Amino acid sequence: MAVLDINWHPTSKQLRQFAVLQLLFFGLVAVWLNHRSGGRAATVVVLSLSLLTCLVGLVRPQSLRWFFVGWIVAAYPIGWCVSYLLLTALFYLVVTPIGMIMACCGYDPMHRRWDRQAKTYWRPRTPADDVERYFKQY
Repeated sequence: MAVLDINWHPTSKQLRQFAVLQLLFFGLVAVWLNHRSGGRAATVVVLSLSLLTCLVGLVRPQSLRWFFVGWIVAAYPIGWCVSYLLLTALFYLVVTPIGMIMACCGYDPMHRRWDRQAKTYWRPRTPADDVERYFKQY
């Protein structure tokens, strides 16, 4: 099973949700266009097409299937980059240096050092308190 899957056959509920969400998204795009350029023509065109798409999607959701799938296919590379490349960078740029610094300083929180004079590696633990303590967390 892949981390990211493309939904080639969305349900009518998903398509209706997509219709409303695209109206919100393109509404924000229209506001940005109006603010950026000051021209109302682009704003009216974007809002009109988005509103028409939303109405069609609410009445006949399966007619938006091609738009939904196209949008998902276009966004797939972004999702792949975020899920794989960003997590890889996070691991190698944050977790690995922390581990290397801990190793250089001799800090071993798991106590994995080999001690040839030790008879056992058992570490005594204090017994658990009364079980009633679990119900008093604060």
